[in-house]
Amino acid sequence: MANTINTGRQYTLVVEQPFDFQDLVTANLSGGKVKFKPKLPQGAIPLRGQVVVLSAFNGTTPTLAVAGETTSATYAAAASLASVGSVALTVTPSKLASGDVIGLTPNAGAQTATQGSGILVMEYLISGRGMEAQP
Repeated sequence: MANTINTGRQYTLVVEQPFDFQDLVTANLSGGKVKFKPKLPQGAIPLRGQVVVLSAFNGTTPTLAVAGETTSATYAAAASLASVGSVALTVTPSKLASGDVIGLTPNAGAQTATQGSGILVMEYLISGRGMEAQP
């Protein structure tokens, strides 16, 4: 097979999922997890991610576990929600044959919070996708 130059170029795609303390309370969970479930499509290659805390969550040591439900990848076992800032997720770049659903599981401290907000951010590419061509 002859090597060919791939002239296709693409921008990084981003899952951006806002959440606040009301999403994390026990009454709004399903099976201990947040009801909304951001998805990475088939063929996606996760590159990096973070939990960005915009407004600190109160409660006793509030944390959020972030994990793939299809791939069983653990992106964060206990990302702290106690202070404003960002927590980097652990991402192993690999092509997702059938995509993935990202599950968010708050700990007991986060489930009792009465304030706080944040955003889950996951950056990825889709193998073989070109948005522009480089001359």
